[in-house]
Amino acid sequence: MPVKKLLKATFILISCMVCHQNIAQAMTVEQLYKKCKPFAQNGFDLVPSDPAGGTSCVVYVKAARDIAGSNCYTSKLFRNSGVNIPQQVMNLWAGIVPSNNIFIQEFLNRAEQKPELWDNPATLIFAEVLSNYDCGKYK
Repeated sequence: MPVKKLLKATFILISCMVCHQNIAQAMTVEQLYKKCKPFAQNGFDLVPSDPAGGTSCVVYVKAARDIAGSNCYTSKLFRNSGVNIPQQVMNLWAGIVPSNNIFIQEFLNRAEQKPELWDNPATLIFAEVLSNYDCGKYK
């Protein structure tokens, strides 16, 4: 990534963190959809009129993917150690998606299919998306 783009992305991220001090609070499906849709329509590039929205989308999705990867890795450690873990725990976020863009697009598709879930936390849709991926393929 060229230095200029990296500096711009860093500035936008810091600005987003300052402007959205409440970013750690769970977003609803609708809130995240409204941040991710323009980002996806712009070819998964920041929209000049709303760079903070795209940045929020990417950061939120990246965090979800990181949690999924950590839980997958932890599940593998437990399995390999012989510790008996209930299946409900093993299935918790036990998938991994290949890229942020694929995750975002699948989130958008499911959100559009299920408008009745828009008042719920976005993680409800994340769990559905992640259930399609095999934890065993996580490296």
